[in-house]
Amino acid sequence: MLEQQHVFRVTSLICRIQTRDAASGASAAYIFGINPNPALADTPANTSSATLLSLIPPMRFGAPATNATISKYLAVEIETMAASLESLDMRDNAKSPLLSGSWRLVYSNGAEITSLAAQLPLGFCLGKTFQPLDTSAGFFENKGRVEHPLGLARLQTNVVGDVHVAQPGTVNAVGVVNDKGNRVDVDFRVITFQLDEVFGIPIAGFQKSLTPKADPEKAQPANDVTYLDKTTRIVRGGEGA
Repeated sequence: MLEQQHVFRVTSLICRIQTRDAASGASAAYIFGINPNPALADTPANTSSATLLSLIPPMRFGAPATNATISKYLAVEIETMAASLESLDMRDNAKSPLLSGSWRLVYSNGAEITSLAAQLPLGFCLGKTFQPLDTSAGFFENKGRVEHPLGLARLQTNVVGDVHVAQPGTVNAVGVVNDKGNRVDVDFRVITFQLDEVFGIPIAGFQKSLTPKADPEKAQPANDVTYLDKTTRIVRGGEGA
């Protein structure tokens, strides 16, 4: 996933990249862009991450770009640039003050995002996708817009949960060991679906909430923050996202 500044991911290109295929061991990529804490405004950004963000094309309704919605050549270029940033071999990103902020997903090759971005029922389209994150409070949200090209309706989904620094040496669902201090554990608390408009008319109070149940037989959900600066975050997950 990417996320970019003022919420522009792979995993805004806040920038965030997140990727892993549980069967093959290959990671999925998410790039995010971010609107960081004002106190960090003077922190220099990496020019290479700015180049990465510049490669990612704007998509309809502000949706994140994916390897299924852009050319395969551009996807390879984006993912190669992301991998070069990851090769810097950063450490202790899970404890960095740069991690908190209002991130926007700008690129992903994770299956759950590519399927949503490629096709939704009845002509609906994925829109802007954000991830406000506050590690000091242990809180995160995944907020996604759903739009319709004819203005039939506007909806949003919101996943709220807890986030905290993972213990050293923990192993995620695909067998990757947390040996760099870049892993955060996440626990999903509430999933909300909300209808905002029908034919341009605002709708109030139309929502449904679900409480997911953790499977004790599965590994702790977690994300590895493999690259981080004030405008870009790259994340790799442990279960194909």
